[in-house]
Amino acid sequence: MTIINRSKPFILLIGFFISSLLLWISQASVVSSGDFNKDFFVTWSPTHVNTSNDGQLRTLKLDQESGASFSSIQTFLFGQIDMKIKLIPGSSQGTVVAYYMSSNQPNRDEIDFEFLGNVNGQPYILQTNVYADGIDNREERIHLWFDPTKDFHTYSILWNIYQIVFMVDQIPIRLYRNHVEKGVAYPRLQPMSVQASLWNGESWATHGGRDKIEWSNGPFVASFGDYKIDACIWKGNASLCNGESNENWWNKNEFSSLTRVQKRWFKWQALNDAIASLNRATTNLTNQMGTLVDTNTTFSGRLDSTEQTLTSIQTTQTNLSNAQNIVSSRLDNLPSVRATAHQRRLFVTPAQNRSGNTQTTPTGQPASNQAAVGDGTNPTVEEIPQVRQELDEMKSKFHQATSSAPEIDRVIEETRRTPFTSRISNLRIKDSRKATSDEDLWNLAQGQNEPLRKYIAKFKEVIAKFPGVSYTAALAALRNGLWHESRFWEELIVNRPSTIQDALFRASNWMEAEEEKLSLAKKHRPAKLAVANPTKKFKPKDHKRFNPATNAVGKPFPNRGRYNSPNTWVRDESACCDIHKVNGHSTKDCSVLKKHLTELWAAGELANFNIEEFVESYHKEKEESEASNPPEKKQKPNGPGTPNTPKKRIDVIMGGSKLCRDSIRSIKRHKKSAAIQTVMGFQSNEQTPSISFDNSDTQGVTGPHDDALVITLDVANFEVTRCLIDTGSSVDLIFLSTLQRMGISKADIIGPPAPLVAFTSDTSMSLGNIKLPLLAAGVPKIVEFIVFDRPAAYNIILGTPWIYQMKAIPSTYHQCVKFPTPRGIGTIRGDTEISRSCYLMGHCLKLK
Repeated sequence: MTIINRSKPFILLIGFFISSLLLWISQASVVSSGDFNKDFFVTWSPTHVNTSNDGQLRTLKLDQESGASFSSIQTFLFGQIDMKIKLIPGSSQGTVVAYYMSSNQPNRDEIDFEFLGNVNGQPYILQTNVYADGIDNREERIHLWFDPTKDFHTYSILWNIYQIVFMVDQIPIRLYRNHVEKGVAYPRLQPMSVQASLWNGESWATHGGRDKIEWSNGPFVASFGDYKIDACIWKGNASLCNGESNENWWNKNEFSSLTRVQKRWFKWQALNDAIASLNRATTNLTNQMGTLVDTNTTFSGRLDSTEQTLTSIQTTQTNLSNAQNIVSSRLDNLPSVRATAHQRRLFVTPAQNRSGNTQTTPTGQPASNQAAVGDGTNPTVEEIPQVRQELDEMKSKFHQATSSAPEIDRVIEETRRTPFTSRISNLRIKDSRKATSDEDLWNLAQGQNEPLRKYIAKFKEVIAKFPGVSYTAALAALRNGLWHESRFWEELIVNRPSTIQDALFRASNWMEAEEEKLSLAKKHRPAKLAVANPTKKFKPKDHKRFNPATNAVGKPFPNRGRYNSPNTWVRDESACCDIHKVNGHSTKDCSVLKKHLTELWAAGELANFNIEEFVESYHKEKEESEASNPPEKKQKPNGPGTPNTPKKRIDVIMGGSKLCRDSIRSIKRHKKSAAIQTVMGFQSNEQTPSISFDNSDTQGVTGPHDDALVITLDVANFEVTRCLIDTGSSVDLIFLSTLQRMGISKADIIGPPAPLVAFTSDTSMSLGNIKLPLLAAGVPKIVEFIVFDRPAAYNIILGTPWIYQMKAIPSTYHQCVKFPTPRGIGTIRGDTEISRSCYLMGHCLKLK
């Protein structure tokens, strides 16, 4: 008897399936080939990128014309990346060599190695940084313990679900742990590519931008080679990379922390960097002490010089005082000398003058006594020139002393200037009399109608005075002061924030929602109901001005000649308004007023509206129109005599923008910035291939057609059909029913509700935001969707954010959308049958 094993084909089929699955999973992890030409492509300035013939070495060049960069073709989620780099030798101040991983999203994740050039002879600075969900400010700097310009050194990034480890020659230099459970962002959802660049960072890189690039030392060249990429290739499903397996070895528990040897090396590196920093600080202090000694020596010399100058000035002043006293006494004696000399000449005879004999004067005194007047104390007439010369010398000394006074002041001022003068003058002493107690923090309270923004501003002002307050106490004080019926108070109770910064960040979203709600409430405030039977004050004899509360537009009495403003208005009881269901004015009059008010509101000029001027001009134009076109001669509508009316315009569906906040001030600021860029000529540095359409793209499209562009995409590892490409929408929409069919709960929706405005000015509130990975023709993107809970014919509506993010060009005529990919131009074709079924479904929803 023959026994047939019927289970053997089934076992073979299962074995084949399992082997295929293992092969597909194993492809999620890749070990690179080491060929730059196969694994990377140039993203900036190909003329400044040079690759060896075997693809094992690549250099980037920086000159005054441009820098350069390259990126990996594949994107990865977790793994280890090793790259050997040789930095720029010599004076490299102002240059930045970057080796990093980035997701290239608006809220990007990024892991950075940045090498900051320095002046020749000073060590390179290595700066590391981590971006998580678009937020950075996590820079750390160290000085390398070797010269990175002499040879190649290996710089590694180990990135797994537990931590990020930065390594230099396999020595850990920095750890960044995954603390998502504490509210700290961590790169774990966005796939990233490996990139490298060389660029001009002289505005900040070296000594805060003080040292600029010396272009005479250029061009500057950095070399890359012998890289190794052992990471999980992104295939649109994060679960393939989050798991622990032999291929995803980095996610094993043994790599959740450093090994004992790595911890020792990590401590050694930290200690070495601390010692090096201490040595540099000691050297700087020694230099400063030497400078201080030189300054003190110079200061002592200036003091000695100043003392000598002051002594000389005192001596000069003493001599000048003595000379002044002598001259003053001589000047005082000049009148008596002149009188005595004149008297002596009167009583001396010519013979006596010639013989020189001494005669007695009429007074009986000897001539010798008279001659005694001309002794050393009183100058004679012949000594007057000598006195004048002494006066001139004295004036010269006075001028010299006066002119040297500013120089003396300068010397004294310089002696007062010391290295500590600026520190003393800039010292600020706290005023202890204005102390603030923690009672101010707990006494804060939000009023019933007080805006949340005003309360948060007061809370920030008070808590800034308590830098050491704990997160728990700050959160308790914030929650204690909120109004008990506040929605934000409920948010803090239901979803407790981990830090005060997280709470304040959420408050900013609730403030915007509160202000937007108030703005929309004013915009859509219901009009007052019309009164069917007007009161006595609306009688024709008393009604001199138009009152909008009556919903009545009266007719003025016609006047001959020049039109004058009427002072009496009457209600046309024969006219009936179908809108307000009252008599007194026609439906047309009401529609004209409504249209005019709407135009003023759209233009932002509603505050300048004057109802009296409008009624006056409206009835004047109406009378002139009736006089020129009698009713019996009016032509039919749409005839050749129909006046040209301004075209109506339908705007896009608005739901905010990623480039600016959802407020009028932010939108105006963004509009002004865009206008400036338009005038200056905005040019992108990215090199994207050209995209074109031709007749071959219309193959399979039945024409003529007016179908919308509806495509199928891979969203969060689900094949989602009925995705509408809408160039008139400023947001990317996904409907709640679609999320529920994908197994995503409503709890995963984050962010406060936001208003969506349709082209009819109807406003609806969304449920919030959600970020999902979207795969289009092999290009992964993280898309932030607005979640909307309304029945719709489409599952997803992709607007301008996704189109711009993909650099895509959609064409409804060709029924396809094209966009650049690392392998060329990607094309996704639309499905006209699904598009028509969506149109039919939308029509059915409209009838319901």
